[in-house]
Amino acid sequence: MREHREHHEQCDRQTVATEPHLGDLLDALVHAWCLAGIVPLVLEAAERDPLASGGRFAGDLVRGLMEVPSTFWCRYPGLYGRYQAVLRANALARQRLPVEQRLEFWTALGEVRAEAARGVEREGA
Repeated sequence: MREHREHHEQCDRQTVATEPHLGDLLDALVHAWCLAGIVPLVLEAAERDPLASGGRFAGDLVRGLMEVPSTFWCRYPGLYGRYQAVLRANALARQRLPVEQRLEFWTALGEVRAEAARGVEREGA
């Protein structure tokens, strides 16, 4: 586990693809892959659109940022300030959504992934 953590801490923004798909960014957040490279990209997307989505629900990228461990934010206080601003903008933007969509934000991202996988299995059956 220590090697796994050290590997991800060595990642930086230069090791991340120049135009990653938002869904790939969300997956990286959920799995805590290469956070030093991924988090700034997610913050940029969320700063442009607080409801930016990786394909699960409106604002799922910001929900993914909420899964980032506090130890990461302690090491990157500048990013943490941006995260707080994005979180506030996302909360304001979600207020304009229908209730059902607002509630989706609080779905555990792992649950959303499992539901999506079951849907793919049903389609292939």
